[in-house]
This record gives sequence, structure tokens and C-alpha cells, in this order.
Amino acid sequence: MKTIVSSSSELVDQLTKVVGKKNIESDQTSVLEHSKNMLPKDNLCKSIVYPGNTDEIKKIFKIAANHNSKVWCFSGGNNWGYGTKNGSQSNAIILILKRMNQIIEVNEKMAYAVIEPGVTQEQLNNYLKENNIDLWIDCTDSTPRGSLLGNASDRGIGYTRYGDHFGHLCGMEIVLPTGEECKLGVSKNSKTTYTHKWGHGAFLDGIFTQSNLGIITRVGLWLMRKPKYTLLYTMDISTQEKLGFVLDQNRELGLKKILQGHPHTVNNFQMATVACRPTDFDTEERLNFISKKSMDKIYDKYKIPAWSMVGSIYGDDKYEIEFRKKALKKAYEGLGSLEFFDAKKVSKIQKFVKTYENTSRRSFKGKILKTIKSFITDKPLEIISLLPEMFNVVQGIPTEKIIKSAYFKSNTIAPDKNADPASDECGVIWLAPTFPTDADHFHKLINLIRPLYVQYNFNFSACITRLNDRTSFLLAGIFYNKQDQNQRDKANHLHETLTRVIYEQGYPPYRSGMTSWKELENFNQPFNNLVKRIKKTLDPNNIYAPTKYGA
Repeated sequence: MKTIVSSSSELVDQLTKVVGKKNIESDQTSVLEHSKNMLPKDNLCKSIVYPGNTDEIKKIFKIAANHNSKVWCFSGGNNWGYGTKNGSQSNAIILILKRMNQIIEVNEKMAYAVIEPGVTQEQLNNYLKENNIDLWIDCTDSTPRGSLLGNASDRGIGYTRYGDHFGHLCGMEIVLPTGEECKLGVSKNSKTTYTHKWGHGAFLDGIFTQSNLGIITRVGLWLMRKPKYTLLYTMDISTQEKLGFVLDQNRELGLKKILQGHPHTVNNFQMATVACRPTDFDTEERLNFISKKSMDKIYDKYKIPAWSMVGSIYGDDKYEIEFRKKALKKAYEGLGSLEFFDAKKVSKIQKFVKTYENTSRRSFKGKILKTIKSFITDKPLEIISLLPEMFNVVQGIPTEKIIKSAYFKSNTIAPDKNADPASDECGVIWLAPTFPTDADHFHKLINLIRPLYVQYNFNFSACITRLNDRTSFLLAGIFYNKQDQNQRDKANHLHETLTRVIYEQGYPPYRSGMTSWKELENFNQPFNNLVKRIKKTLDPNNIYAPTKYGA
């Protein structure tokens, strides 16, 4: 890291007067800690400030303008693999909105919540359960401590029917970099603030997502009515060619409104980062490039197929469930090994896994359990133990199981709770190119990306996720050892090359981190110029997050 530039004592004093001494950190230890991310480069911030309300945000913007300081804002600061809570420039004031964590309202009849940016996935899920409210959130497979609004404002994707997170926001309130407040699209006394997404007149909500035009301070979030029945389904797919056919079927099932939710399909390497133990690998090889021979041994040991898909079905009567189940069976026939799991089956698996884990393999009971397991599945415990976790996720219950994969190339063992891969200096960069849900486009994109991983000597990691009825994205992960400067450089070069290639070939990302924003400027200049004109109007002093998403 670079040497810290001394912060202005006058600036810090003024910020402290606004938020209070306990809500600002400017000491060297805190600056170093909060500047960590999972990307190859860490930009040192000046101060970390925790505003508690919109008035404090407005005052911070005014102080920043007076001192010509830049401000970057993060709801929770857990945007791992895209930038965490780093600004593109060093010495910025970093706002983290964890204190603004009120669940202002939950309207069960209209199925929405009104929340602030600090409300986490875990917090709202717990609130609904504790108050016996039959509504679900849609969660990601990242940390339970992730901000609902933070992910939605970056247009993140989950698993359920409500997986389009920005698509289920309604009634935004904004603070502009000038300090002005604005409620978008509705009059002050509107009865449809949180029920009519488009409001009246120009629809502006979108320009405040993936942008640096203002801070969203309050929003309505539509929630999913709890269904009577939920089915998790998985499918093992043996080849890339067969996955292409599966994606074609997903498109048609989606267009016919049979497919629900947002199925995720991971390749064997990505599955291994979640399911395997670090001790399964030679340490030196794991921290660098793992050979095909070594990976094939792991795939064989853990019965990991080339691609593994997980999705969900919901319904309020058994006929609806059976109809969708039958349609999926027919569509996927001959393409993979399809299996369905209801709550009862998952509960049995969960109990069996717990008993099996706590029983000595050498004991008589252990031998009996091993025999029983052989009749249930040939998959190892590490794989079947993921099923209860994923069953929770497709019901809006967040898990930490999946994010532990970020530790795959790290010397640090992932903790059981409160994992923080940025703080633990894990190395992962995400790239998420979109493509029309069509086998030909899928194969073309894979064949563009995979050879570059080979060229730069990285293991290819991929997850295919349904964005909507017509579009999917490929989440490509670059896993690297952040303690190795050579790997950091190579990971950065690979990411730059991949970013340029996907834009050139017409597969732009659905979201991106700060290592990709330069390319955004290059490949759509007229659009970028328009955004910059809006930026100049809303932020004339260019205080807020300059260069974010290219503006």
C-alpha cells in the first residue's frame, strides 16, 4: 500500500462535529483496514464516516465541497469482488450507511417494506419471521450482512421470483451531491408511493443505480408472498454442449411463464471452491494454478459434474407444483440428472448430515449410517450438505456457506461466521458479461473467455444465471493469491483483457467493479457523454464518486 497522506485536521474536525466522535475513523489502523478489498489494488481512503440520517449526509457533502474532497458512499461495504468499499481515487471520504438501518414499515397487505440503506438481508428476514409476517425477501448467496438496498442499487440478482432486485424497488428518496433531497416520481401525499413503480412523469429511478448521481436514502422494497409449497431442484449436466440445450429450454420455459426464479448453474471449478477443503490440495498448487490432473481427481472424489444447476418452484396448490415439475422434467429430458427436494426431504437430509457429521466413521453406528447414505446418494457429505443451505436461499434466508469460496486461494481459513474476505485479504475479481439466452451465444462467450484463463494460467470459474426470460449472464471469477504480487498483476491483466473482449464482442456486463469502468467509457461514448452532462448538472463540483461507472 502507498504511504498515507495526512488528513486535514480541520476537515476531520468538521466531519466529527456532524456525526460524533464514535462515528468517524481517521487513524492509520482504521484507514488501512477499511481500504482493503479483494481486487489487486487497494486505494487508501482519508476517513471512514458513518452518517445516521439524511441531514448528516447533506452536511458531509457541503463540508467535502468546501475542502475539495471526494466522497464515496456504500450501504454496507460488502461489495466483494467488485471494489468492496474502495473509491477509485485515494484520500476520499468513505461513507458507510450501516447506522441508517431502520425498517420503517412492513405492509403485509400490499407486500412491501420501506427500508433504509443499512438494512441487511439477515435483519429484514429475521424481522419478518419474528413478527409472523408471511412475506419473503429475495436474498443473494453472499453474506447475510449484505445490504438489500446496496445490492439492488447495483442491480443485483437473487434466486426467487423476486430475484430482479432493482425491478422490485419502488418509491426512492435521494440526496444529491448538492445537498438537495428529492422523492422521485410522486407527490408528497401520494397513496401509491410504494405500489406504483413508475410514478408520474419522467421515470428517473434508474439513473441513481450503478451511478454517481446521488445517494438513495430510503426506498420501498416489494416482498414475495410466502407460497404454500416450495421445491428446490438440482441438475447435474455432464457437458458444455448439453448446458447449451438446457439454456435454450430455460428461455422457452421462461417465455411460457413456466420457469420461476433465477436458476444458477456453476461449473466444476466454482463448485469445488465451495465444497472442497483446502487440505484436498497441495498448498503450493492451490495458491497458484491447479493442474487438470489434480482437479480431475477432486471432481472424481466429490462426484462433481461439469456443470451443476439449482433452481426453485413455488405454488399454492399441489396441482401447480406438479404441472411445473412435469414441464421441467419434459424440457430437460436427456440433458442431465434432475432431482427435486421438498421441505420434508430437505429436513431429513439436514438431520442425517448432522448425525453423520457427529458420529465416528469407525463406530458401529457410523458404519450403519455409511450404508444408509449409500442408498440415499453416492455424493459425499460436503455436496449434500449444501442442499439445506440452498433450500434456505430460495426461501429468502441468507447463508454464509457460498461466500466462503472467496477464501479458496487464501492462506486464511474461512471462519464459520462473519466471514470478511476483503479484510482477510482474499483475492477474487468478478466479471459478469450478459448474453441472449441462446446456446450459440453461450458457446461463443465461453469460447472467448476460457482460452484467456489458460493464457494467463488461471483456473476457469463460471456461474450461468438467468437475468430474465431472454437474457442470462456468465459470472466469471478470477481466483488468485493476493499475497503474490505476480498473481496480482496477472489477475489484473486478465481482467482488463476479458473486459475489453466482452465489450468488443457485444457481451457487456450486467454490473461491474471499478477495474472495468474505464472500458465503459471507451465502448459507448455518446451514452457516456449524456451521463456526464447529467452528472455536471446534479454534481457541479464533481464531489461524489468521480469516474464511477465511467462518469
